[in-house]
Amino acid sequence: MRWLIMIMEKIRIEGSKPRMDTPYRRLRLIFASLCFLVGMVFPSVFETAHSAELHQLYEAEVPIADESESERNRAMKAALLKVLIRLSGQRKLASRTGMARILQHPERHVQQFRYRSERKATSDKSVSPASRLVFRVRFDSVSVNRLLREANIQTWGQFRPSILVWLVVEGGEGRVLLGAADASGLSDVLYASATERGASVILPLLDLDDRFLINETDVWNRVRERILKASERYATDTILVGRAFPSHSHWQGHWEIRDDEMTDNWKTHADGIEGVLRKGLHGAIDILVARYARSEEESADDVAYDAVELTVLGIETIGDYARVERYLNNLQSGIKVYVTEADVDRMSFRVLVSGGQTRFDRMIGHGATLAKMDSHSTPVYQLLP
Repeated sequence: MRWLIMIMEKIRIEGSKPRMDTPYRRLRLIFASLCFLVGMVFPSVFETAHSAELHQLYEAEVPIADESESERNRAMKAALLKVLIRLSGQRKLASRTGMARILQHPERHVQQFRYRSERKATSDKSVSPASRLVFRVRFDSVSVNRLLREANIQTWGQFRPSILVWLVVEGGEGRVLLGAADASGLSDVLYASATERGASVILPLLDLDDRFLINETDVWNRVRERILKASERYATDTILVGRAFPSHSHWQGHWEIRDDEMTDNWKTHADGIEGVLRKGLHGAIDILVARYARSEEESADDVAYDAVELTVLGIETIGDYARVERYLNNLQSGIKVYVTEADVDRMSFRVLVSGGQTRFDRMIGHGATLAKMDSHSTPVYQLLP
């Protein structure tokens, strides 16, 4: 109870200081101290809030012919493979040596499953749309993670890349820059391909702010300075630049991926534009997997951790605190987060992270939860909406 006495003493001392806004500050300080208290005593509250996100990683749907036992076993294997690909980012996992043995008993890892019907498109408009049966299953995260460790399959860990895509498609109407408001269906190809492998894609808004900084020609010619400037607002340092165009009887794609440590280039070919985009994005994720994925066999004892001290502004509710605490705890496998101070307009943390401040800032840059404020001598971050 010593720490509780310290908190209450802080409230008494701060509340007694002669300020015109003393009642308001005292309420805010009590709130901040309660956040500190709840975070130490009831961490499971915030773990529960995060459970929905975890469930999505370990859930999958596959089409199924009927509800027979043989079909259910086949569907379970297919669903487990989809989950393993999502957690590892490895699209060729099915051809890995020993996968048949790894997938031999999927039922051992199942938490729950159900069937549902969904409509499927039909070319015959004279009849009602046909339906198909879908098998949805959720696997136990602890059991699946153990399976990954035993098979020594590399995974993303807590790092899940967000890729900002600047893409120009050349067609009958000239060159078009693909944006978040795309209605052609091409954006869906990118989103689906990324989700399949545990990554996410961000497409630019192409609003007035973007249009002031960049255009189709800049992206087509890969004008580095303009692309980097236009990318700053999106809070990610992984940028994929591409151009897709028809060539004779097929399509081509030229790609370049950039972050603060690397630049890679490659080309893709396919019969259609969708195939070119799918291959281009998979190529980018292949590079990120090679760079960031780590073996589940690696333990926290094998990794050197450095202490990072930081202050976060904008924490005004317990929900805000839960969001920050959850975000920091999921930045990296094995990370440890401690609250060191709670005040009326800020909270301070001590984070043990592999790679120190440089690595920490790079991981923060991949997300859209915190933004570093450069005007401070010590690390200060603003909680984003």
